[in-house]
Amino acid sequence: MLRRLQPVEFSMEYKGKTYSASYYCQEGMITVQTVGGQKSTQLGGMRLNVLAKMLLEELIRVGKADL
Repeated sequence: MLRRLQPVEFSMEYKGKTYSASYYCQEGMITVQTVGGQKSTQLGGMRLNVLAKMLLEELIRVGKADL
């Protein structure tokens, strides 16, 4: 099982703005953290960076991610 307790910093562009976050994996889950909140989901067959960006996009849409 993949264990990545050390947070990985990343950023993505969404509607012309760049957002930063970090993610870590523990016990089969990936958690994305921003200053405004966090979101977790189970790991699947998707690459970690793709899944992390999907979670960050969800946080952006609900207003829990800062620039």
